[in-house]
Amino acid sequence: MTRSFILIALVLLALRTDAQISNSDSTWTYGGFTSLQSNQVALVNWAAGGENSFSATALIQLYANMDNNDWKWENRLDLGYGLLYTKTYDWQKNEDKIDFLTKLTRPIAQSKKFSYAAELNFKSQFAPGFTLPDDSTVISRFLAPGYLIASLGIEYRPADWISFYVSPATGKFTFVTDQTLADQGAFGVDPAEFDTSGTVTTNGKNLNAEFGAYFKLALKKDIMKNVTLQTDLNLFNNYTDKDLDNRKNIDVDWQTSLNMKVNTWLTVSLFTHLIYDNDIQVGIVDSNGDPEYVLHDDGTPFLDDEGSPIQRTGTRLQFKEVAGIGLSYK
Repeated sequence: MTRSFILIALVLLALRTDAQISNSDSTWTYGGFTSLQSNQVALVNWAAGGENSFSATALIQLYANMDNNDWKWENRLDLGYGLLYTKTYDWQKNEDKIDFLTKLTRPIAQSKKFSYAAELNFKSQFAPGFTLPDDSTVISRFLAPGYLIASLGIEYRPADWISFYVSPATGKFTFVTDQTLADQGAFGVDPAEFDTSGTVTTNGKNLNAEFGAYFKLALKKDIMKNVTLQTDLNLFNNYTDKDLDNRKNIDVDWQTSLNMKVNTWLTVSLFTHLIYDNDIQVGIVDSNGDPEYVLHDDGTPFLDDEGSPIQRTGTRLQFKEVAGIGLSYK
């Protein structure tokens, strides 16, 4: 019920048209785009095999921008939530995103391309996540993780549809409010300390604060009639990490969407998301997709408190692609 409510609420939230409000001092423009996509597979006596499935995904982009000549204030909210049903796993989420950005800029001297800039970006998710087929152990939830990036820098905007932002002074804050995940040291926070009996003596930290340099490329352009390309590339380097080797790592977050409007209500979209973060450990699998386990010298796997083998984890490149056709409203 909760999952379905989130999906319906996102669709209703975005039913708003583009608009503009002006006065003598400033101009506000606001609007949004929403897309509801679905996919169904039904198989009866299908010799090649397969499984019946149904999926639905709601994607929303809302914006509200202010311009009073000297100052520009940009606000953007991206939301996404999707559900997938199969007989094997029942209902599970296949999309879950909260991404809010607010940015304030002021031109440098009389320049039309360079500006001082301050930016705040918050990211998290709506619902708990699991590693299927295990649907009882939570590996993520709202604010576990949550990311907040606050930065001051210079923006270069050679055209209305593209900008480059560089900040030598950026704070990146990772929140893990779920204490079980925090005790495990998930998403880069300091893990709990245990005594010899396995009892927690010091709880894991709920916050990992980093300070470093930040670079962002933002592009949004109509590349042809009714076809819009949008991409955001974010790079962060923590140059205050106590581990000198970790200072060489660069966090990468790159999102790209391509929206093709067929007619008033029908749209085709393609979305990709690439992440590399040295603080995020994921389960390692072999070439067949089977989990690799932590092994003793004799080749037998280590077992957890419940007697289950412990999967190996490590830093890996994460990639997600979502393609669909569905109803849209702008």
